Amino acid sequence: MTPRENALIAYHHGIPEWVPSRSLDMNIAFPAPFIERYQGRDTGTDGFGVEWKYEESTKAPMTTSNHLLNDIAEWKNKVIFPDLDQIDWEEQAKKDTAHFQKDRLNMVMSINGPFERMHACLGMIDTLCALIEDEEECLEFAKAVADHKIRLVEKVGRYYNADVFDMHDDYGMNDKMFMSLDTWRTIFKPQLKRVVDAVHENGMLYEHHSCGYIEPIVPDLIEIGVDALDVWQVCNTNMRSLKDQYQHQLTFCGGFDNQGVFDKLGVTFEECYEETKRAVELMAPGGSYIAFTVTVSNDFQPAFQKAMMDMRNKK
Repeated sequence: MTPRENALIAYHHGIPEWVPSRSLDMNIAFPAPFIERYQGRDTGTDGFGVEWKYEESTKAPMTTSNHLLNDIAEWKNKVIFPDLDQIDWEEQAKKDTAHFQKDRLNMVMSINGPFERMHACLGMIDTLCALIEDEEECLEFAKAVADHKIRLVEKVGRYYNADVFDMHDDYGMNDKMFMSLDTWRTIFKPQLKRVVDAVHENGMLYEHHSCGYIEPIVPDLIEIGVDALDVWQVCNTNMRSLKDQYQHQLTFCGGFDNQGVFDKLGVTFEECYEETKRAVELMAPGGSYIAFTVTVSNDFQPAFQKAMMDMRNKK
């Protein structure tokens, strides 16, 4: 059995021969990454006109305080939606997937879903205010971003030979969601469903990335057809009970203490090894599980990969 075949069993909510791992069994690419985020090591703009600055502390570009919008109502006049038809997608896909290894599962990730793109343009504080004060304009903006994502999904489905399309849209903090459930269900849930439907129509599985506390919307994600959810973090305190309840409908990806262990300053090899074993032994029973991590530092990877291989060999 190939790593791809084994991982697909988990993605179809079955029990795989071994626990699939993001770092050991999957190829991951970002389609035309310059569209969504400035790629340099200084300050620059993305395909939407948003300014980013590379931050060494996070090892990634972050949006600056020089926001594109002062008011959500300005978006129609100020936000640039990239013309995806101007990209040579055959050549771009070759570049983006040049590192792919044969027989691994192919995942394509796209960051900045409707909520993330909104606060990239407007800033987080003004975005949260806009969700309360101007729901109609926020909904129109979210629809426009979803339209863009659907166009991107069509390109990925045609050119990337992807098994899974993963869109990032973070809705949670460490202990609560950024917005009320009513707001999320009114503005973002319908647009997310449109993207999920487009992914399925283009022959891929849909995985949703959302950091933080998102327990309350797990049934909603299942309702709109989400196939998998990452990165299931320890702030979701009912991780195992929710998996027991929904593992035949949703693949759970994660379960690790990314902040408290993997990204902890001075963390040891042993701590990372034991955290890997703890999370996998908790979450893997019953299948429908991927060992999936999203971290700032990759220093934990040697211990993570050794623990994963030791558990495989023991089995």
